[in-house]
Amino acid sequence: MNPGELIIFRGDESKYPTPAFHYFSNLDLFVVCTPWGQHSEANYVIERTAEFFEKFQTDLELTSPVPIDTSYTSEENRIRNTLYQLNAETLERYNQKEFDWGCEILLAFECRHQVVIGRVGQINVFHFSAGNLVQPILGSSGFNRWNSSGERAPFPRQVLGMESSFASDITTFSKIPSSTVLFSQSPWYAHETFKPAIPDQAEETWRLNTSISQKPYWQVSLSF
Repeated sequence: MNPGELIIFRGDESKYPTPAFHYFSNLDLFVVCTPWGQHSEANYVIERTAEFFEKFQTDLELTSPVPIDTSYTSEENRIRNTLYQLNAETLERYNQKEFDWGCEILLAFECRHQVVIGRVGQINVFHFSAGNLVQPILGSSGFNRWNSSGERAPFPRQVLGMESSFASDITTFSKIPSSTVLFSQSPWYAHETFKPAIPDQAEETWRLNTSISQKPYWQVSLSF
């Protein structure tokens, strides 16, 4: 896996947080984290993610914080256990009395000819392959947690560390040689979003086209 550049557009919407990401080549693990709340602990959470992920590599059943889900593969259970461990630690570290800090997080693990994805939050995942084909892996409906006044707040439906229980998305797909996986977050996409942008180089670079909507977004890609 080869991570690309993190591209961020905020416009006048400075209230949106800035994500962080890291690729751990020794684990074939890519992690992107968007912080929400009073602190910016994204890099700390990313490091803890790698630690937990490596821990669950040795013996999944003995070290698992939750019962093994037999509907998942061992690699999917490894990501699931990592998310549960991260959620418990974040809840205890920051949010015992009231919500202070949480995050959206996405893990991508390359395993043989497949990529395993785990997500808490509303990060979109698209798989771009040769022939201009786009495979949606995980989608979302934008920021949609409602505040007490009934107005829509720029806050995700799911945030890691907010509550003891949480919803996660875990899936596996087959990677295609010379393909790209794009991770992004935006409540809106322009019609031209899924057309390739061709810079001053030989290869096509897939990226979001937000020239029409001008809505806040960020994106980062992985190429195979």
